[in-house]
Amino acid sequence: MIQLKDARHFLAELQKLSLVETQEVPKTAVKSRMGLPSSSEWHLWQIDLARVYNTLLQSVYKTLGNIVQRRETELENKQTVLTREKVAGERERLPRKDVDELVELDDTRKKMGLAELRSEMVVFMMRDMPGFPGQNKV
Repeated sequence: MIQLKDARHFLAELQKLSLVETQEVPKTAVKSRMGLPSSSEWHLWQIDLARVYNTLLQSVYKTLGNIVQRRETELENKQTVLTREKVAGERERLPRKDVDELVELDDTRKKMGLAELRSEMVVFMMRDMPGFPGQNKV
């Protein structure tokens, strides 16, 4: 359980993202509730799972797009070194600075590939979770 003030903060943040819908229900049947404090109401909330899944997937797809774009940018930045490597035929014939740049590029490409695989795994797992929109109900 979390504290009431934390719950209110989290619900407000989720409501900003339109992930949670809240409803105020009066505790009493008094017809004129003008001036009554908010503590005289129950605050019910519900989550729209389809919207939550779509928002999370949208975020993961945006991450995947950023990874692809960054990989292309890294390749463009190192294009001159890559051409020198093609001309030389082997890395051993290149100057030490170019070899270091190629090693750095290889390391960056491996990290980008790993990040892409992890993001794709998140999408894969989310699509198999219960309640995913369009999934057959069992």
